[in-house]
Amino acid sequence: MFYANRGMFLETIINYTIEIINNEKQALIFKQNPSILYQSNKIFKEKSNVDYHGVYHGKYLCFEAKSTKSLTLPWNNFKKHQLEYLENAFYLNAISFVIIYFSEHNAFF
Repeated sequence: MFYANRGMFLETIINYTIEIINNEKQALIFKQNPSILYQSNKIFKEKSNVDYHGVYHGKYLCFEAKSTKSLTLPWNNFKKHQLEYLENAFYLNAISFVIIYFSEHNAFF
């Protein structure tokens, strides 16, 4: 099954919101782009920690964004290293969270 662009709606909204927040100097948030390695005519994507990083009122923040057409979001939609990163950041007193978009209900959590 091909899943390309399934999170583009959520990502577009987040990126637009971040642009406003950054321009108004309320926070400084950036989308984490995956590292791409080129080796022997092959392309490899390195796993990134989470989708977004930044600073809000002097505190580090990080979050992951997920979209689903289902009524629930299974844990296996998260990669183990993403959950570990969010948990470690939380324990170090950072702001860490997940934004989930349920397209069936047009609802964000």
